[in-house]
Amino acid sequence: MGNGRITKKWLKCDPQQPANEVAQAAFANRLNKIAKLSEDSSFHFEEDIEHIHDLRVATRRGQAMLRFFREFADPKALEQVVKSLSKIRKAAGRARDLDVLIDRTQPLEFLLRKRKKAQKPIVAAHAEYVESGLLRSQIEKLCDASQTTVAADSRLGTVAFADWAIPIIVTIIEKSLATWPNSTSDIQRLHDLRIELKHLRYTIELVGSALDPNVKSDTYPLLRSVQSVLGNINDHGVAIEKITKWLRKLNDEEQIAALGKILESEEARLAEAIESFQNDWASQDSPARRALVNGLPKRGQ
Repeated sequence: MGNGRITKKWLKCDPQQPANEVAQAAFANRLNKIAKLSEDSSFHFEEDIEHIHDLRVATRRGQAMLRFFREFADPKALEQVVKSLSKIRKAAGRARDLDVLIDRTQPLEFLLRKRKKAQKPIVAAHAEYVESGLLRSQIEKLCDASQTTVAADSRLGTVAFADWAIPIIVTIIEKSLATWPNSTSDIQRLHDLRIELKHLRYTIELVGSALDPNVKSDTYPLLRSVQSVLGNINDHGVAIEKITKWLRKLNDEEQIAALGKILESEEARLAEAIESFQNDWASQDSPARRALVNGLPKRGQ
């Protein structure tokens, strides 16, 4: 295998390769993809609304990677990159929410105007962090500083990737599963679970080469499945919150009527998404949840 080569999702490496070499490759390979996605999201978003989604996913994957390999990084250099990725991701948040809503409803002029306005923060973030060269400079400093960090700790320079990574992923798994509610009555807890499982999924993509192949082939798809259900709950919940706020401020009866119909649809879809989670994932005894939990690495294995 390569020395930390990253495909669109998976980091491929030799499990016995020094962990610091894998971290170095991951820092550069995963983060450098973000510049092109930022450009596409800023200037080619009308060609494919998934550009913005891909940018947000890439920044989340980048942040998950930085948290996972933070032991090999200079804290100050790492924090600078984390903050930049966070600002790029947040700049695209409102546009992505509107893209999702418009894609599954009628393209009201009211929504299209808001979507046009939501593009401005994306272009501004691209100019500030990518076109200026700031993000590239921060990534270079992160890679350079990480070599100094490893040189100061002999263990970091010799430990095999599998020996270092597996105990960490097990801890992340335990933390994620501990947030799993047995009830769907608390939407905030479902949101917290979605974030935890997303972090877990992106981290498993980094450790896949060191895990049992069944984790990638059987367990990872289950993780994607429950995350998709939770994502639907979040999308409909966000849409309901936004539409409710808009309705409070509108005076145009035609717009109020049109948004009212969309609100009713979103409320019905939210109820369906919650029911789907309740049926397939809420109970510890549900087959899908049990298969997911049993397929994840455990302490002492």
